Amino acid sequence: MFRHWLYQFRRRRALKKVRDPDLRAFLEAPAIAEKAPLREIEFLALDFETTGLEKGRDQLLSFGLVVIRGLRVELSTMEHCLIRPDMAVPGESAVIHQITDDEVRAEGLSREQALRKILGALKGRVLLAHKCDIERHFLQEACQEIFWTDLYCQSVDTLQMELRKRKRSDTPIKSGDLRLWKLREDYGLPAYKAHHAAIDALACAELLLAQISHMGEDVTLGDLGPSW
Repeated sequence: MFRHWLYQFRRRRALKKVRDPDLRAFLEAPAIAEKAPLREIEFLALDFETTGLEKGRDQLLSFGLVVIRGLRVELSTMEHCLIRPDMAVPGESAVIHQITDDEVRAEGLSREQALRKILGALKGRVLLAHKCDIERHFLQEACQEIFWTDLYCQSVDTLQMELRKRKRSDTPIKSGDLRLWKLREDYGLPAYKAHHAAIDALACAELLLAQISHMGEDVTLGDLGPSW
């Protein structure tokens, strides 16, 4: 309860200083209580492809998202956008995600345009990602650069959910066991192509629903171990 109160307090304090209409609309949306039943919550599954993972240097190249509503993936909400970085796309990263420098220069949104689209989609929803600290870091970095403020959002991490589950049951964890594609296999979900932001977001959304299905009835947001 204290975490929820502190989260709301920080959002209200940030709101007093914000003039940008998109960020104000995001911060004005009510926080979701930890006791809220999952069927009443909307999640935004989000994934980024980037030039790399070095903080302060690497940048966003694309985002993919899809909404979970009523514990169902709403495929009509699925979206994928390229993002123009301020640096050339490194060859080694292009090999992984198949995003070229020519593509992002021709079709990509600016970082600010991408952030505004994501904020609009995230308003009133819980952020969902696999290894969510990556998405939170890049969102936070963009928000500080563009709006000069921190980003306050609730988030759920499918990797951390599985880690807690296995620790509780004393299940040994080997290298690679918590990767998105390995967990999907463990839960009987089909294999998808990796390193496409929209497909990865969908893969994470489906994994969350599979994890929830093994948690019994009357599951609430607090049972998923949300971050603030």
